[in-house]
Amino acid sequence: MRHYARYILLPVHFSKEILSNSFSATFSYISNQNSLLDETQEQKETILELKAQLMGYNALQKEYDRLSRFVSLKENDFASLDFQVSRIVSVVNNSNLKRVFINKGEVDGIKVGQPVLSYDAVVGQIIDVMPGYSEILFVTDPIHALPVLNERTGDQFIAEGTTNINFLRVVVNTPNHNFEVEDIILTSGLGQAFPRNYPVGTVDRIENRPERNETHIWVSTFANFSDIDLVGIYLLPEATKPDLYYIK
Repeated sequence: MRHYARYILLPVHFSKEILSNSFSATFSYISNQNSLLDETQEQKETILELKAQLMGYNALQKEYDRLSRFVSLKENDFASLDFQVSRIVSVVNNSNLKRVFINKGEVDGIKVGQPVLSYDAVVGQIIDVMPGYSEILFVTDPIHALPVLNERTGDQFIAEGTTNINFLRVVVNTPNHNFEVEDIILTSGLGQAFPRNYPVGTVDRIENRPERNETHIWVSTFANFSDIDLVGIYLLPEATKPDLYYIK
């Protein structure tokens, strides 16, 4: 009888062992999956941290590059310029005008009329000064006018601001102008406000207005006024009294 009982109970023993092994395997699998999920989450967090660090590094590198260009500008093409690098801290849209403020003011030697430059183009003029900050008028604002010259011909004109933030306009009262598309436009230095031969932009298009006996020369600025954050304030000699250029 015992002999037969052993054979009867043997499958039950094996079944119990199989269930136990299956449970252990399942528990081990679930544990491994949870560990993998934890590792994956940690890896995701690490990747996000590395991306944030990389973005910070790229921002620092970009700012370093811009500052280096200002230094290079002072050391090479315009070594005589004395300027303060400043940051645009606020831009307030007011109709077609932009009120632009920088983080340098009277205590930093900033004065009304001083020209504002980027490392590669004219930006504007200081129009108001407070102790710790100042207001800039962009050269592309409709009420500003900038004395310029055509690099190719040497002819001098006044470039007016427009309602397009990245364009200036030269109005010539004759159809017999001497402008060509892609002519380079520079500052003329008239009025002592802006250094002579500083980059302004290039002629983008020429529109004839025969009904008014005018030709409109549209100048695309080298400065990207939609993406400026660092500017240089040209510190004029003490005796210089720069003209402020407004269109009446």
